[in-house]
Amino acid sequence: MKPLILVDENIPEAELYFENFGRVERFAGRNLTAADLGDAKALIVRSVTKVNATLLSASQVEFVGTCTIGTDHIDKHWLTSQRIGFSSAPGCNANSVVEYVIAALAYAEVDWQNLSFGVVGCGNVGGSVYRALSNLGAEVVGYDPLIDQNKFPIMGSLSDVLSCDVICIHAPLTRDGEFPTQYMIAADELMQLKPGALLVSAGRGAVVNNEDLLTVKKQRSDLRLILDVWAHEPWVCKELLAQAAIGTPHIAGYSWDGKVMGTRMISTALAQFWGAAISSEPASNVVTPSCSRPLPLSSEAWQQVRKIILQSYDIASDDQRLRNLVNNASSREDVERGFDQLRRNYPERREFRFTSPVDKPSDLAARQCLETLGFPFL
Repeated sequence: MKPLILVDENIPEAELYFENFGRVERFAGRNLTAADLGDAKALIVRSVTKVNATLLSASQVEFVGTCTIGTDHIDKHWLTSQRIGFSSAPGCNANSVVEYVIAALAYAEVDWQNLSFGVVGCGNVGGSVYRALSNLGAEVVGYDPLIDQNKFPIMGSLSDVLSCDVICIHAPLTRDGEFPTQYMIAADELMQLKPGALLVSAGRGAVVNNEDLLTVKKQRSDLRLILDVWAHEPWVCKELLAQAAIGTPHIAGYSWDGKVMGTRMISTALAQFWGAAISSEPASNVVTPSCSRPLPLSSEAWQQVRKIILQSYDIASDDQRLRNLVNNASSREDVERGFDQLRRNYPERREFRFTSPVDKPSDLAARQCLETLGFPFL
């Protein structure tokens, strides 16, 4: 009999990728307990499942995979001590998060050509955001003390990043080490933001102190917020959401293509761990832009670009679904339950390279810009 593989219900195409070498059973990620593991040999999760000794110490699990970039929900040291195999999916949803940021800027009518951008955390996701903005011609500075400082053209201090017009937070959540990130953006950092600054948080919610963020926002109405992640998920503070220009339920990386890439990457890792045959290695999920530096956009061309981006990714609907949930909830439990349902029932969202907008721009600069973002206009 094939070994049992438990897979989070929100991981797409699991049967397609895992059933060649195992029996797939689904589970609700946030509700998994040790008693639910049965005779499972492999556990495939997303970020809502805490994987540690409490969950696995009495189990038969010999491999854990997370179809996510982040690993703060995994006790990797304990897994290593127990000789349990582990793999994450670095880079699987980087394009998805890039496109979330671009769509959010378009929705908020933020023309990236004339602004400075600071990126906190320049790993797989943040690095992709840095490159995408640079390719579009924006001025970008990064902050990440844990990477080679020569990896990107301009790296600076956290203060350098906080002095930019737009600050994009993509750091992983860590609580120890030389540079812990939990609540690294708190009252002191938020008060450094320049007048009219825009803060985009689409990494891990607890990197930003949400209580301080609400307090500072009430004091500084000029600040603008785009929030995909929340410090106390699955709960969302109604007051903080009301202060955000865009608020979404941790779905920046939830494109269909990014999620399927995560499934493929973990299925390959598990197959290799078990010595099973695999049909093919996962393809790269990195978009190679067709034009590294598009021509400057006129006001009219910028509006053409904005329209096509928002036709391809309706970020306004993501925002409205979360607001409807939070505004109509009668209890904290309703919010938490609804937050998970929004993620579980998230509509299929294709990345730009797999979309075909109805309106093709006639303006050359607009076409170059959209091609740089991965749209198939060639």
